[in-house]
Amino acid sequence: WYKEYLHDTPTETDKERQEYWADMHEKLKREKSNNN
Repeated sequence: WYKEYLHDTPTETDKERQEYWADMHEKLKREKSNNN
């Protein structure tokens, strides 16, 4: 049932997660460029 549960997870959460990590990645890049 675990695989089915993972397969049935809404794609909306995946989209939110991708946007969240993309935002985090941008912040990290900005901080690195600021530190150098």
